[in-house]
Amino acid sequence: MSNPAWRKRALVVASGVAVGALALAGCTPSAPAPDESSADASVIVAEVNELTSFNPNTSQANLDINSKIAYLTKSGFFYIDDEMGLVPDESFGTMEKISDDPLTVEYTLNEGLEWSDGDPIDSDDMLFAWAAVSGYFDDYTLDEESGKIVSGTQYFDVAGSTAGVNTTEVPVVSDDKLKVTLTYGTPYVDWNLLNLIDQPVHVMAEKAGVTVEELITAITTTPKGDPAAPVTPNPTIKAVADFWNTGFDVTSLPADESLYLSSGPFIVDAWAPTQSVTLKLNDSYKGDLKPSYNEMVIRFIADSNAQVTALQNGEVDVINPQASEATLDTLNGL
Repeated sequence: MSNPAWRKRALVVASGVAVGALALAGCTPSAPAPDESSADASVIVAEVNELTSFNPNTSQANLDINSKIAYLTKSGFFYIDDEMGLVPDESFGTMEKISDDPLTVEYTLNEGLEWSDGDPIDSDDMLFAWAAVSGYFDDYTLDEESGKIVSGTQYFDVAGSTAGVNTTEVPVVSDDKLKVTLTYGTPYVDWNLLNLIDQPVHVMAEKAGVTVEELITAITTTPKGDPAAPVTPNPTIKAVADFWNTGFDVTSLPADESLYLSSGPFIVDAWAPTQSVTLKLNDSYKGDLKPSYNEMVIRFIADSNAQVTALQNGEVDVINPQASEATLDTLNGL
């Protein structure tokens, strides 16, 4: 993958999932079928930061590299295309607003979806995702000066704000466990950015020492948190949240493969700490976003000049250096 034309397309300075989107440009449904030379190809991407967690949604693990790995290994109801547009992924399911007043959104999974360990993806996974990102059960109060919790419980340490999503009611689940309906208490303009898939619910339950049924019962029956009247934490939700908050943080490839299950086109295959992480095709993936190459190697190169040099030498195909005028001038001169 040292083709100069490819490298010209790769001269970008990106953030968030942008490099993931660029790398997945060959995974869009409209992409041409790979020829024999590209079918076994590997793409090499340079990143500034090293992977630190397989859960990028916590406050301490909300790094761009973690989000990019998650983007490449987790499917959802939408994806980012090579022009940074938000595109529905109907090979995974559909997300439809069915009412404006109250705002109501219906999520429907396609049949036969699986995690890479063979467990099905169903409404239990969506219910857990909602529980994790909504803040529904939180009843904590923060000290205005220190920002520390002075009463109550914060269950899931979510990166960013739960505003908007925290007005939702407990989702309604269909009998076939493929559909959930989410109703908001107030209008929420970004409803279409809520992707109700997070970590596999069967893994979360196992790590907390409970069954999936016990976890789902806790989610659907525990009252909404009230900071004005905090109560004793629900032990099941608290145990699951405690693992979610830190249990996916890593410094090398875990022996426990359940910590990095995939539902997307790629799955993590190898990790050389401080050097690189390698992703291969996920054989369990049934979606339409099939890559035109079999392997992605993400190299950790913190220095922007070193990234540019690696690109010039044909050692990498895509770079994502820290943005600076000097770096941009160098790239424009290639």
